[in-house]
Amino acid sequence: MHSSSTCSFSQFASAFVHEYWSTIKAETFPRPPKEPVRESLEELLSVISFTTKKSGGSNQLGHKHILNMTNEWGDSWLFEFGIRAEVWTILAAHSGTNSKKSQQDLLGSLYEAEFRPFLEHVTAQANATIKSGHS
Repeated sequence: MHSSSTCSFSQFASAFVHEYWSTIKAETFPRPPKEPVRESLEELLSVISFTTKKSGGSNQLGHKHILNMTNEWGDSWLFEFGIRAEVWTILAAHSGTNSKKSQQDLLGSLYEAEFRPFLEHVTAQANATIKSGHS
């Protein structure tokens, strides 16, 4: 049986994945090489899969929840979230590929200026989606 935060996180994760790729498609936060996204949202989402789990660790936001998103070419993204007052907050984000065994810290000093506004926007949109009941 799932706890309510785990069920809630599954709903949030689904909304986050959809909002992530919707934001990419809308080019709200243009990213290098700043080429237009030619694929439809449906095409983008069709090659993505994701899993969720509750982490053993916790912090001031309670237990951490993990979203692992992958595409069919071996690219992966790992996001950690916490929840306070029924609002999910992004705690960490990493990306990597099958060809490179290392993960990039998207909220670390090298990439934070580019990725934090994007990921906080996506997180806020996903929170709004589940709050409105459209997950």
